[in-house]
Amino acid sequence: MQKKIRVRSIIIRGFLTLLFLAVIARLYVTQVVDAASLQEKATDMWDAQRALPASRGTIYDRNMQVLAGDALAYTVAVNPKVIHGFGLAQEVAAGLSKILQKPQKELFEQVTRQNADGEWLVNVEVRREGWKIDKATADRILAWKKQFAQNHNIAVEIGRVLYCSRKKRECIPNIPSHLTF
Repeated sequence: MQKKIRVRSIIIRGFLTLLFLAVIARLYVTQVVDAASLQEKATDMWDAQRALPASRGTIYDRNMQVLAGDALAYTVAVNPKVIHGFGLAQEVAAGLSKILQKPQKELFEQVTRQNADGEWLVNVEVRREGWKIDKATADRILAWKKQFAQNHNIAVEIGRVLYCSRKKRECIPNIPSHLTF
């Protein structure tokens, strides 16, 4: 009986020793042999930048009426380099001024903006009046852009005019969503 127990215990110890040696060998391979490639993969993952857009979601009151939610918003941007190339800065400023209700002089300054070295900028956002505008205004700008290109016989893109983002939309006018109860 003692001999059987002793043999079983030697077999179990041997198995555990082999298992322990296999774990140590795998640890050695991971830490020493594959270290350079794993370090490179880790650096690539750390350096990677991904945009994670946050959805604000929808805020409801106790009667399940929507108080606030997400809405599409558009930002107007002009390309002074391309606009200067066509020599249409005054016309672009006048057209956008009518739609955005922004003074034409301020818009002309943005349409003709240059950097410190005197080079024309490539992308200038029309701030305040052209920032996070609604779909109706964006559609009017796109229609104006199409008509403008036809009137001046421009077959190429005259610069990126709109780009899309999100904004908070309050569904009950004149009452901020955080004060409704």
